[in-house]
Amino acid sequence: MKKHILTLALTTLLSTAASAEIVKITLTDGSSQTYKVEEVQEITFEEESMASEYAGSYKGGNSVVVGGMFTYSADGVTYVITANGDGTVNLQVPEYKLTGTVMGDLTLGAYTISNIAFDETNNGFYRDYASADGTDGLKMHFTAVQNGNTTMNSDYEFKNPSNVLIEKTADGLKITNSFIMGSMPFPIVATFTQSVE
Repeated sequence: MKKHILTLALTTLLSTAASAEIVKITLTDGSSQTYKVEEVQEITFEEESMASEYAGSYKGGNSVVVGGMFTYSADGVTYVITANGDGTVNLQVPEYKLTGTVMGDLTLGAYTISNIAFDETNNGFYRDYASADGTDGLKMHFTAVQNGNTTMNSDYEFKNPSNVLIEKTADGLKITNSFIMGSMPFPIVATFTQSVE
């Protein structure tokens, strides 16, 4: 409907301004772009997708619960969300460090979870990103240093259950990333909340 209305409006505009050779479009930020009239075939209006509404860089802090018992924090981390043409999003999880944990000083490496679809039940973008046997192939580099000795330093595959939920709240963006990696017997739940500027 919107497409036909605009096509008609464009046809009317171009016929009434037949002597015009250039179409100039000015944006609200003051920038403008010009096109030759004969280059313009059609202009359409489309509603912004939910994925586009979520796209951006978000800075804040992670609250990380290890094994359901120990809580640690990592501040000043930035997550990046990009929108895909099919309405899903990709989430770039940054590297961050957790110091003084029961396993020593930990470094959790960066990785990207792709094709996260909007889930009506969870009212956010949700995806299980590891299968029961870990065949999805997504990995994270994980390092643990205890009393100066490196006890873990390798790429570890995510195991089931590993899932992520990206949702908007009254305070901004919240990302809940629950995962198990390698042969680790306990889950890690990292909850990111956007800093309020």
